[in-house]
Amino acid sequence: MSLKKMGLKGLFKVFAVGGILGAIGGMLFAPGKGDETRAKLKDSLEKGKEKFEEIKKNLNETK
Repeated sequence: MSLKKMGLKGLFKVFAVGGILGAIGGMLFAPGKGDETRAKLKDSLEKGKEKFEEIKKNLNETK
């Protein structure tokens, strides 16, 4: 799929998913206790979800 077909929304989704997966991978491979890692992962996922919803709302408002 070309960038022109994907559009700005599609491109943003690709970067967002890549960033989230990168953050998760970094946390899982970082040294630390299991409980601490799971807590950090949960917090990061919640923040990521909130940010994604905020950006999604902003994109819908610009239509």
